[in-house]
Amino acid sequence: SSSSSSSSSSLSSSPPLSNGSGARTNNRDEEENNNVDNDNVDLVLKCENSCYLIDGKEGLLSSLTKNGIELMSGTMVPNFWRGLIDNDFGWSAEKRMKVWQDAGLSVSMGGSLKCTSVKRKDANTIVASFELCHNGTGLDITYQ
Repeated sequence: SSSSSSSSSSLSSSPPLSNGSGARTNNRDEEENNNVDNDNVDLVLKCENSCYLIDGKEGLLSSLTKNGIELMSGTMVPNFWRGLIDNDFGWSAEKRMKVWQDAGLSVSMGGSLKCTSVKRKDANTIVASFELCHNGTGLDITYQ
């Protein structure tokens, strides 16, 4: 999860704007909107010169900018998979555990991670809740 310890952070419901160079920038004059729940509206967490964009539909961190420069090349997704080691092949882990290989990808990305809600907990916290479709396991990601 994304974390920030500054008390000057705030949330808004508008995504960053493009500066024409492909990098995203932020509109610092946006009003705070403290009533946004899972309306598929992207949520922004700002702290000093950093801006975190949480996709309102997918619930995942989709943009991170610092001083107006985009630092991510794509959406950050949870990872439940590790590389296999020799001992894993003895019990066929590559077959038995394959369901976890793409589990962190959202359903729209071909995985089994389904966003059930994206909510503002308080002025500096966003909580995205998920369900893994293949087994119903719940997952909460807290952005602060």
